[in-house]
Amino acid sequence: MRVRLYLDGYKDAQEFCRKLNYLDDDESRMELVHSNGRYRVNAKSFLGVLLAHSEWGDNIWFESDKDLYSVIEPWINVEGGDGNYVHE
Repeated sequence: MRVRLYLDGYKDAQEFCRKLNYLDDDESRMELVHSNGRYRVNAKSFLGVLLAHSEWGDNIWFESDKDLYSVIEPWINVEGGDGNYVHE
């Protein structure tokens, strides 16, 4: 699964990381990836999530081996037809 994320500040980064750490699955790959694919950090790492938020801006993508859409849905970046970002 690969989706674009929007993290709005420290509290969003903290809650995102907390949600992923509550999952019982330690085996699956969960990474935050810069849009160019060059930089990757562990999505369960709070420092990694803060780094991605502060350095990458709106270029954060989430990649995982499993379908975690329902877990990370509040942070998925959905762009409307008019170019505005809408969280559903």
